[in-house]
Amino acid sequence: MTPAPVDVLLLGSGWTSSFLLPLLHERRISHAYTSRTPRAGSEALTFAVSAEGAASRAAWQALPQARCVVIVFPLRSRAAAHAIVESYELAHGATNWIALGSTGAWGSEGHFTSKSPVDPKNGRAMAESALLDLHRKNGRQIIVLNLAGLYGGERIPSNFAKRVGSSIEKLGEKGSVHLVHGRDVARAVVAAYEARENAQIWGRRWIVSDGQTYDWWLLALTLRPLPLENGVEWVAQLCRKHAVSALPRPLSKNSSQTAPRFIQRSLEGNDFWRAVGLEPEVRRCDLEGRPEPRPFEPTLSKESLENLRSKVDAALEERDGKGPSSPFEADKTRFGLTHDRFMGLLRSWSAFLDGAEAQKQTNNRRPGADDDTWAAQQKRISGFQHYQIDVNDVTIHYIREKPDYEEAERTGRRVIPLLLMHGWPGSFLEFLDVIQPLAHPGPSAPPSVPAFDVIVPSHTGYAFSSQPPVRPGKGGQTAQGRYSGPDGDFLVKDEARIMDALMRALGFPFYAGQAGDWASAVLRQMSRLAPARCIAVHLNFCPAPPPRLSPPLARLVPSPIRSIASAVTPSVVSSAVESLAELPRTVPRRWWLADPPARLSVRGLAYLAARAVAGAPALLTPEERRRALRGVEWQERGQAYANFHGTRPSTLAIVMESSPTALLAWIGEKFIEWTDEDPSDAEILASLTLWWCTSTMARSLYPYRNRPPLGLQALTALPQARIPCPAGYSDSPFELLPTPLGWVRSTMDDLRWTRVHGRGGHFFALERPTAFVDDMRDCFSCIWPVPAARL
Repeated sequence: MTPAPVDVLLLGSGWTSSFLLPLLHERRISHAYTSRTPRAGSEALTFAVSAEGAASRAAWQALPQARCVVIVFPLRSRAAAHAIVESYELAHGATNWIALGSTGAWGSEGHFTSKSPVDPKNGRAMAESALLDLHRKNGRQIIVLNLAGLYGGERIPSNFAKRVGSSIEKLGEKGSVHLVHGRDVARAVVAAYEARENAQIWGRRWIVSDGQTYDWWLLALTLRPLPLENGVEWVAQLCRKHAVSALPRPLSKNSSQTAPRFIQRSLEGNDFWRAVGLEPEVRRCDLEGRPEPRPFEPTLSKESLENLRSKVDAALEERDGKGPSSPFEADKTRFGLTHDRFMGLLRSWSAFLDGAEAQKQTNNRRPGADDDTWAAQQKRISGFQHYQIDVNDVTIHYIREKPDYEEAERTGRRVIPLLLMHGWPGSFLEFLDVIQPLAHPGPSAPPSVPAFDVIVPSHTGYAFSSQPPVRPGKGGQTAQGRYSGPDGDFLVKDEARIMDALMRALGFPFYAGQAGDWASAVLRQMSRLAPARCIAVHLNFCPAPPPRLSPPLARLVPSPIRSIASAVTPSVVSSAVESLAELPRTVPRRWWLADPPARLSVRGLAYLAARAVAGAPALLTPEERRRALRGVEWQERGQAYANFHGTRPSTLAIVMESSPTALLAWIGEKFIEWTDEDPSDAEILASLTLWWCTSTMARSLYPYRNRPPLGLQALTALPQARIPCPAGYSDSPFELLPTPLGWVRSTMDDLRWTRVHGRGGHFFALERPTAFVDDMRDCFSCIWPVPAARL
């Protein structure tokens, strides 16, 4: 008995049918499908066709009449294509045909669209072309959908990667790959069927993919589960070997741009989706491991600004004309922010927020330049490309400024991915003056000056980044975090993992990092947690204790012998030796600031003996002593804020959120006290406005909660905190804790570059942007371990 007519007949079923059949049923499109050997209980019709397209007349007649026939199996020859169409239509009359082909129809090198000529040596492509030759003859319509690599269900891209990249040599040979999910194959077939009245869709072939050109090297980093056990290290090695700064690798544009530095093949996979008015449902195959960056507009709401302005104006009205409540302390900088400076900032803040109105009408209340307003700052901020991305359960805001990769390739200029990290009470605003010159050195800059692919994130909890997720306490239980600290608290090493995940998600196989303040501890952790990726660092803040004793003779003993001796030495002796090695760090810091003893005095001879025999640290130069004295004085009088942050963050958060004047006093003081020259009022007020309107203060204190009593010095002193990669250091005289270079060196394995400045303080990029840019260029030109590409 001849089956009832259907809308769609699938010749062959296979893997594609697991997605196509449910969609046809959902869309109420009647259908039938065939199989060479149907499984028990299957509704498939038994049907087999030879490679030449031949089957018995009875077999063709046993198939249902269909409005559209989908050829699922590959066409092998021109003769097979013609035989299948003619045989079926002889039995059932002319109909429409959809053939599922492969993107292998195009060559291995070049950029191809659906209209590009196919490879004449490809037999399947020629068979599909022969099928298209029958379009419009006898009233039939034909379309060929050339499918990219198929995945979905049990077909996992990670498994593909295991096969193609089973060794570093095989992975090194791989360039691009194009993929499409089975759900989108089904949607493409149904879309073509439903567009059968659209003459612009039918009568041609279409590339069907998810629209991406994937780089196999990047997939080795971003697919989940990670496909290759050593894939991260292999990709880093390959990128360093071939001077690839960022993934995916760029597409080749001329014959001189060859593999493996360039991707040689790409397919335009979006044309079909645009033609049928759809988009792929599964946009990427690696979204789990490589979350999609989202463009972001970094604006503060009108309501929050108006609320802030009303609070500032109310505070100004209440305080204006009144003297300080504590006149003795109010005019002495050693006690904090003076009353006069506080009131000056408060008046400026009111005018700063009033700037939007002031641009429309004369406002005598607003002093300063016309651009000293939040409206002007907002315009400046919005001049950069901002994004948000979800990594490790946190939404991170960042700025990215890409260099001109083509210019760099043309001139041989190195491109260095650079992560710039702020501290407390900083933000991305610190770096706005350095982003452009770092990314774009300009045509007059010699090729030896690197260009940087600049990433400036807001730390977790700061500005437009979300805070770490917390499970609220219930039934008398306290709230719990998900991270490494007590009660799941969020630690510096957790932020290090997030920042590394950010760079990995953005496609950087390796990168350089720059940091000051507590972000220097984050970068230090990153260099330890991800040594294959974080391969060069620069710090402008490195609090460190004096080096340990290091006897010169001990360094002559081979390492294996030292290890054996350490293993067999009794613990009591080992403990005593360890205590002796730590002696320089137990001496009061002011001892190191004393004038050096005369060489022939008892103290002088004792020190020379200690240096020769025990490897005592070198004494400080007069300039180092002068700078270090500032650090000692700051530790004695200026770090109470950090103790408060660490011990009473909840109390402080409540106080800071009670009034913007509290925030002004607490943070405004830091911008004035911690800098060489005071920033402009507009720079201070921009940070205060950003912090208040994004509730950053309460969310920014986590670096201090689990801080050791001696602060970052205690962390940098640990052997497991030594920076293993090439490093650089900039020393500013008004840094909070200016550290002698010998002490800095003792916390790093390979300090290659240093520069001592005569000006500058804690917010170095904000205070001296030109010097900061020069330091980045000079430092990373020296220490970046990836050579420039050979032209």
